Amino acid sequence: MKVSVVVGLLIHVSQHALAVVVQAYEGMESVLLPYQYSDILPDDPSVVWKRSDLNQTVIHLLKYDSGKLKEEYRHSEHMSMKKNILETGDFSLTVKKPQLSDSSNYTCNLQWEDRWEGPRERRMTEVQLQVKDDQEEVEVREGAESIRLPCKASADLPEDTTVDWTHFDPEPMVVHVSRSKTDDLQTQDRSYRDRTQMNEDMSLTLKKPTDTDGGVYICTVYREGDVLRSKVLLQVVPEGFPAWATALLVVFAVLLLILLGLSYKFRGYFLSVQQVEVDSGEESVLLPWKTTLHIEDVSQLTVEWTVYKNRKVHVYEDGSDRTNEQDDEYRNRTEMKEDPLRTGDLSLTLKHPTDQDTHIYTCTVYNREKEILRRKRVELKVKVQQVEVDSEEESVLLPWKTTLHIEDVSQLTVEWTDCKDMKVHVYEDGSDRTNEQDDEFRNRTEMKEDPLRTGDLSLTLKHPTDQDTHIYTCTVYNREKEILRRKRVELWVTGQQVEVEEGAWSALLPFRTTPDLPQDTTVGWRYRTNDLELIHVHVSEKKSAQPDEQNYRYRNRTKMNEDPWTTGDFSLTLKYPQQDDSGRYLCLVSRDEVILRRKAVRLKVKGQSSGAGQRSRVSLSSVSSADRTQVTYQFPPISSDAEAEAAV
Repeated sequence: MKVSVVVGLLIHVSQHALAVVVQAYEGMESVLLPYQYSDILPDDPSVVWKRSDLNQTVIHLLKYDSGKLKEEYRHSEHMSMKKNILETGDFSLTVKKPQLSDSSNYTCNLQWEDRWEGPRERRMTEVQLQVKDDQEEVEVREGAESIRLPCKASADLPEDTTVDWTHFDPEPMVVHVSRSKTDDLQTQDRSYRDRTQMNEDMSLTLKKPTDTDGGVYICTVYREGDVLRSKVLLQVVPEGFPAWATALLVVFAVLLLILLGLSYKFRGYFLSVQQVEVDSGEESVLLPWKTTLHIEDVSQLTVEWTVYKNRKVHVYEDGSDRTNEQDDEYRNRTEMKEDPLRTGDLSLTLKHPTDQDTHIYTCTVYNREKEILRRKRVELKVKVQQVEVDSEEESVLLPWKTTLHIEDVSQLTVEWTDCKDMKVHVYEDGSDRTNEQDDEFRNRTEMKEDPLRTGDLSLTLKHPTDQDTHIYTCTVYNREKEILRRKRVELWVTGQQVEVEEGAWSALLPFRTTPDLPQDTTVGWRYRTNDLELIHVHVSEKKSAQPDEQNYRYRNRTKMNEDPWTTGDFSLTLKYPQQDDSGRYLCLVSRDEVILRRKAVRLKVKGQSSGAGQRSRVSLSSVSSADRTQVTYQFPPISSDAEAEAAV
């Protein structure tokens, strides 16, 4: 017995040691759970990420279907994977804006169908995500010779370790990078040039600190697959003021802000960041900056607009734009006025803005010696229109009305896509291109007549379900594939939820639609398992039900109304619900493998709380954006199975 306990402990420890540790801080832009696959892939694979503390619940699934690897399931909108993972082998999972509740053990699994052995699954990696909110505070007086920022994640580091320091101001800037104990300063922000030094314990010495150096610093250590982080808050005290006086000034400033009503102008002054807001779908937006440059030879100057991680948005040098230095995302989308250095108007026009352009943009003017002469920050917020609809509705409109100053609109294409780049609707040469649509949206979309001439590019999406909850993008481009307009609309489809206590006679999964469907359609209710497998709950055709296709656990437990094709009521009654019946149910009405209607209902079976002899209750909850109404049905006591069957 003692030997087995020791062996079990060793196995547990060895398995834990194999897990990659990734540390993050709450509120970071994103954190990566890494895995690089280098082996030969089986046929038609699926890549599945699971979370251990949710009983191995699937949180993300990419499934091979029709020759493509498609996103089949996403547990949360703030988790994503790359699209070309079969080509790159990069199966990493990105967690956006990590929260403390995201801390857990995550596993990446490969699933496939073996010709001889059936369904197979292999665990490829385990990643332990630790989301923290603790930090160490360091204070220094402005004008001091230097300050040392400690790095807690620096114990027992091998020779080939990479360490990087970043400063969030409010977006990350590279402060210092060390690879294998050798400085690599190619990506270092120029404001830290010749001012940093990495020490033996991976702490960072920052020389000549100023008030602009204050803020949050992150030390990231990449050690044998693990990603360890340490957070330091640097407070730079103005020269000549003791700490208590600084604190008193801060309190006074807060009171002053309250007295002044927190006016926009005053707030903008203190933040020194100008704010610009625009709707997604506008032709362009201006990031303004007019200044004066008291320099005779402006030809020696460079103007550089940058964004997050020092990506170059626009570069002006030697009297011309340096388009070859631009980040690809901004190619052919930016424009500055003629001779900006002589006029002092360094404003930037950004074309076709979407919410993905929401950033803080920095414009820097510097000379040949890379000395900064001027700097300006502009915060751009591109608003995305949100549309919310209940899954009971027959259709939903994704609106967009715009103006196109183009004579020959016949040369233009309108393309609606979803967040997975699947084509939702394509309009070209005066007609809809239904053959280019993804199957999921076939026969479900509609645009108004002659949309390019009227400027009404709105899209009607029929029979919405919770699976249609996405951000949709509408793009107008010409024959040369140049983008002329772009708009993003966020759609939320609120699903219906049914709650029932265990021990009740039945639960009703509601689905009512228009009674205009062909009589030869097939109705199928399915249940989605934790492994995302769809099992048959109830299948019905005009002639009869199909018990052979029904999963064994639902035999003699399901019932639909007679002739739902005439009434449009495809609701399903599930008898004697148990807790393991909880989950997501999907009803598909199809004809010749083409889906005409669909409905998703989430069932929750709660543990039995009523005592013997008390009445069982069934509670149906319809969730909507406006309110949450609840209707409760009570059944009378019964004395026999026959009475129960009659009541159902």
